Amino acid sequence: MPSPGVSDTARPKSKALPRAAEFWNFSVELYGRPGVAAACLTLQDRFEADVNIVLFCCWLAKTGRGRVSARLLATLRKSVSPWHSEIVRALRALRRRLKAPDAEWPPQETESLRERIKDAEIEAERIEQVMIAGLNLPVPRARGTPRRDAKASLDRYFAALGSSLDDADRTTISILIDSCFLEVGRDSPVGKSPRRA
Repeated sequence: MPSPGVSDTARPKSKALPRAAEFWNFSVELYGRPGVAAACLTLQDRFEADVNIVLFCCWLAKTGRGRVSARLLATLRKSVSPWHSEIVRALRALRRRLKAPDAEWPPQETESLRERIKDAEIEAERIEQVMIAGLNLPVPRARGTPRRDAKASLDRYFAALGSSLDDADRTTISILIDSCFLEVGRDSPVGKSPRRA
């Protein structure tokens, strides 16, 4: 998932689908908030959750589009699953492998390659978000309960993954939801955000 300060090539182009750009900008900002990166990575590593779908559940609620329906979630997972598993996860595995290189590998060149793969991984995440934003999504509605909608959507997603959430997992999800609905400048941060390595 994107971290603050990603390269210009990883940012959506100005002529890109406006909804995709809106979703990407929301994701970059939310992911950069204290505690969010750690929460997303915990959910990713613990349940093999797709962080883009986690962020989509938050974005859908935050923009007043309500909860992710079972039908939309099934369509979403079917649509992005091949890309996510074959491209995003493959790039992530390569990046993580290069973080602890073999002693024989030239360190400077290996690190340079790892950085380029990291950029490619971020771009692959953005492309997945373009795919998500291109789906038939609900239109924003006048009233609703966005925080509850985000929680319900995330509960539905983790249930679809067959995940059994414990208290620690629910706390992790609460950090994500709380951060999503923070008003920057008025609320205090939840935790400390690690830098993506």
